Amino acid sequence: AVEKKFAELSYQNELKNILPQKNEPYAPLGYQTAPTILSAPTSFRFGGFDGNMTTWQSYGAFMQQLNKTQQDLAQETKIKLQNMVAGCPDQACKIRRVYDYLQSNTRYFFVGLGIGGWQPAPASEVDHNKYGDCKGLSNYMVSMLDAVGITAYYAIIRAEDTEQQAQYPDFPNAWFNHIIVCVPNGQDTTWLECTSQTESCGFLSNFTDNRPALLITPTGGQLVQTPQYNETVNTTHRQTNIAIATDGGATLQSTDLYTGLSQIMPAALENLHDETRKEYLYKILKISDFEIVDLQISRKKEKIPSATIQLSVTLPKLASVSGKRIFIPVSLLSTKPGLPAMPDSLRQQPIQADSRGSTEKDDIVFTLPEGYQLESTFTPINITSAFGHFEMSVTQDQEKILLHRQLILNSSIQPKEKFNDFIAFLKTIAKADKMKLVVVSG
Repeated sequence: AVEKKFAELSYQNELKNILPQKNEPYAPLGYQTAPTILSAPTSFRFGGFDGNMTTWQSYGAFMQQLNKTQQDLAQETKIKLQNMVAGCPDQACKIRRVYDYLQSNTRYFFVGLGIGGWQPAPASEVDHNKYGDCKGLSNYMVSMLDAVGITAYYAIIRAEDTEQQAQYPDFPNAWFNHIIVCVPNGQDTTWLECTSQTESCGFLSNFTDNRPALLITPTGGQLVQTPQYNETVNTTHRQTNIAIATDGGATLQSTDLYTGLSQIMPAALENLHDETRKEYLYKILKISDFEIVDLQISRKKEKIPSATIQLSVTLPKLASVSGKRIFIPVSLLSTKPGLPAMPDSLRQQPIQADSRGSTEKDDIVFTLPEGYQLESTFTPINITSAFGHFEMSVTQDQEKILLHRQLILNSSIQPKEKFNDFIAFLKTIAKADKMKLVVVSG
């Protein structure tokens, strides 16, 4: 064999007069403020394999070389998998059963020796040892799906919740740190995170959402975008009933439904000890004095997962009393966006209200003591800006007050010149959330 020779080249880059910049609130995650140099080889050799990174397709062809001998499942395993999905009516069912099998029978363990940092362990080895890293587990998943007649692709990606903007689609390069799996099916394509034993089948979370991934196909690499979870997906809807006593005390019962990225926290709480879950809620709920009487958490592991929290609370001093009037805070469980201080210099970075987008809706029923009613009418608030939408309304039905609040924050990146508009939007929300309902006895 003729040994190929590769030229040695040296490059020198120098940056001057780069001024430091302060971190600014509501700047886009991963936003680059300083000049960046990213390099990539054209032709290269690694671990005895020749590669080329001129195009994404050629880089993917190199990765395909590394993988093609590693999908070696034993016939016995293939038969077991085929029997496992025999009763499935469709592809989605087969994917879910194989993914459940992966989660139940393997665990994550990093392997990075030699070319092992790039090449996955053989599928047969992962099957036998019941562990692997993201490369080995993803390659194992691709191999298992192939055994049941489903085409899936090994996909390399830049992971972490701050890395959505970390790749450069017009510059083929190896700036990746994670492997996932893609099962193409038009508009119903399924993405699988193979290192998690708890994630919902088909849900990528904020670890690998909305960013380029390189599919490793038999014909080379194909750069595609992973799903975006925006304000239509990441939702919180609380339905709350609060009974007010004449001394200002109250009992609260709430059923809270979380979907998409919003369900990550309650999903994580689901399997924890009851005291640990309550301790966490005592820390995060912005209520001065309360006691959790009952707490139930349930979860639905679907392509867009959801979780439900049922909460029962006593509040000895929810409202303040003055003579025949009771002053009731309108915003209890709602998330309050932070109001940043005005900068001492001109804003330098663009503005992003929410890194993904979210919708939070509260429907609260206040049951008043007998003989009490709303003292004055409430002027509805309805404001739309480039950053989202906020609305709040109050109506009375006999001895019940119905409060509706909805806050939608989008993920659009707005120019720095709109910072004052953004502050005005946040101030409107903050002012509304600080209001109190005044009820008076007849």
